[in-house]
Amino acid sequence: MLLGIALIIIGHYLWVGLDLPQTMGVSGIMLVAACCALGLLLSLPTKIYLTLLLMQHESDVKAAKHAARQEKEHAAD
Repeated sequence: MLLGIALIIIGHYLWVGLDLPQTMGVSGIMLVAACCALGLLLSLPTKIYLTLLLMQHESDVKAAKHAARQEKEHAAD
């Protein structure tokens, strides 16, 4: 995860800070694009993992609410 974010930041620095595409031309653009693309690729599993954790949490909350509702209905009978 940290490597991915670092590559994205390095790619942005090369693009804006050093103005690499202006000095190197097409190969500079390719270098910056490769840094950003690799950074995004390396940070993607982290985003998927966090999404799965969020989905699990929402499922647990929904199940707890459903159980509480059933318990309340059972107690009323």
